Amino acid sequence: METFHGTVHLPGTDKPMDIQLDVDWIKKRVELLIPDRPGGVEEWEGILVQDIDNQELLFRTKGLPGSLAHWWHLYRSRHGGLFGMIIALPDHEGRWPQCTMTLDKGELVTS
Repeated sequence: METFHGTVHLPGTDKPMDIQLDVDWIKKRVELLIPDRPGGVEEWEGILVQDIDNQELLFRTKGLPGSLAHWWHLYRSRHGGLFGMIIALPDHEGRWPQCTMTLDKGELVTS
């Protein structure tokens, strides 16, 4: 299991949020933690669709703030973290909300 963290402005939300992403490359599982998420739910499981040699992964999350579903496409950086983009399902005007992101390796430190 590898852990990554960073601040991400998820498509459809009004502000950036701190997140932690746990990836189990062997079991093909992804878990997302958003500690400051209002409404009580802080953890989501992602459905890992594809991974390439522990260097690239594509997964989907459902029920996150701002959209019914988000697709995540991430690559390993030279420093061991992850970078890539998140695409949400189309909004009511047919636009595909998206954002880029960078995650550092290691656990999220909260106060």
